Amino acid sequence: MQSFLKHSIEEYKFADLAYTLPGKRRVSTFKEHYIQYQDPEVPLPSWRPPILISCKHHDLTEDECYDLLELYRSVLLSKNVIKTGEFRNPDNAAESQKDTYHLSLLTLNLGNINGKPCIGGHVKFPSWIRKDPNCVVLPYLVFRNGADNVGLCEANDPVGGIARHQHIVRDHAVLGMVVHAEITAPPVAVFVRGTHEVGSFVDLLGQRQYVTEQKTKPDNKFWIIHGCIFRPAFGQVTSGEMVDTSSGIRWNKNNSP
Repeated sequence: MQSFLKHSIEEYKFADLAYTLPGKRRVSTFKEHYIQYQDPEVPLPSWRPPILISCKHHDLTEDECYDLLELYRSVLLSKNVIKTGEFRNPDNAAESQKDTYHLSLLTLNLGNINGKPCIGGHVKFPSWIRKDPNCVVLPYLVFRNGADNVGLCEANDPVGGIARHQHIVRDHAVLGMVVHAEITAPPVAVFVRGTHEVGSFVDLLGQRQYVTEQKTKPDNKFWIIHGCIFRPAFGQVTSGEMVDTSSGIRWNKNNSP
């Protein structure tokens, strides 16, 4: 809402914001959707492929289903990644460990992390997509973004939460930690870019669990609070040094014990 107000966008019609693809294609590529068909000056409103305006699940091809899932999974990618088409992975993990003058932090509360996506907000994917546990979107948002450090609230659900997708974590060269509370509060998680091979790690420094007192008024219930303090280390820096896990002092990787 703040972004809408900032750019003076109070009312607009979704149907007027669909771009046209060449030929009979209905789903765009990364570069087409995020670069070619979006306004480079104004982030809102977002232009969308025509399939999101008018679609029934029974007329989707298999390729269109997978292409839509990839578009959804990439909404938090930086434009530089979209231009190159190179996601962070174990083979290029060291290349993303560069010294910068700022630290990007991202906090997400995605609710049911294994919830099934919809097309255009209401149309269901075919049943074979909905039944496939690998055809999810929200877990990818946690790892496909430009942040150095990602915090995730409500990291669990009845089918395993974010911990169920360790293969996605490894594929995107990210590592992290999920902390469960002893009270009935949902667990929280933190993730940092990098791998153990480049010296990245996460420590849990402290955890706070607290339940407030029940109020006397029937409409004034109690709060369940669960918070953690993490210490992330991003490992190898541009100069090739590493960070000692106990002292925080940098040392040359070749001279490490």
